[in-house]
Amino acid sequence: MRHPFGVNGPLTSPADFAGKTFRAPHSDTAYALFRAFGAEPADLPGDAMGQAIAAKSLAGMESSYIWAPSSLPASVAAANVTFFPKVNTLVIRSSVLDGLSDRQRAAVTEAAASTAVWVRSHRPSEIEAGRAFCSYGGAVVYAEDGDIAALERAAQPVYAMLEKDPQVKGMIERIRELKKNVPAAQIAIPCDGRKSTGTLAKSSASAKFPEGVYRAEIPMRRFLDYKVNPAWARDNSGISTLTFKAGTWRHHVGGSPDSTDCYGPYTVTGGKVVLSFREVLCGTAGGDLFSAGWRFDGGELRFVDVEAGQSGEESLMYVLFGSEPWKKIG
Repeated sequence: MRHPFGVNGPLTSPADFAGKTFRAPHSDTAYALFRAFGAEPADLPGDAMGQAIAAKSLAGMESSYIWAPSSLPASVAAANVTFFPKVNTLVIRSSVLDGLSDRQRAAVTEAAASTAVWVRSHRPSEIEAGRAFCSYGGAVVYAEDGDIAALERAAQPVYAMLEKDPQVKGMIERIRELKKNVPAAQIAIPCDGRKSTGTLAKSSASAKFPEGVYRAEIPMRRFLDYKVNPAWARDNSGISTLTFKAGTWRHHVGGSPDSTDCYGPYTVTGGKVVLSFREVLCGTAGGDLFSAGWRFDGGELRFVDVEAGQSGEESLMYVLFGSEPWKKIG
């Protein structure tokens, strides 16, 4: 289910959307809905979202509890404001389907049916997903009844637009009738996993830090054991290479293109190294990656007392940089 996730607070009424940029994948219907709330929807692919966050022009985005931490880990979700479900559909051309043998067509049909069964049995409930979202550093709130009513009133012109199509109008009527006869869906319970994380201290003073090229392998299972968001676990597990050179750092995950590397300057102060990124990188507006003490022995670098520089990334930073020694390879 897709909810509003606010950057600086909940988005629960038309007033919260009015005149603000709201990130959503392009869809004529969805954009009509968000414009009815007074927002200006935008796709914001790649680093465009980080730039919008840096410019403080982004109010929030429509997303799910599972995926929101990848983009806005400390955002605030409105659990009882649900725009629509998101359904991924695999489509096959008629010409291709007609060219399949009976056996091939049966295999495709069986696979589709089995996938639907698997999804229904493995999909987390809204309560479970909301609890996990808060554990990653987000927050969940409820909109007031008056605010929900205001959103529903604002959406009425969009219903009128859709109902111009007789087939769509019939579907909407069936959904409304179904809603009367099924139990109300469970929604996530309010929670707040946000932590106030100040900017990490910087210093131009240089202490001796063992520059070089280091490598470590962190299995996905470890990320998941520490409750790291599965999307982050997928993107960061495996073999990582960390390079320190001339006051800069660069992190590369094996199998990923170099264009996705995170990099920036590092400083050393008070016996701690602080890795920062001053550009719009890695889906964020920049800032500190982490700070840590370190030990270097036998050709291995180990970070200790790892402190995340971004709210909601504490477990990710520990597992990725502090749970394994980094072996010097260059």
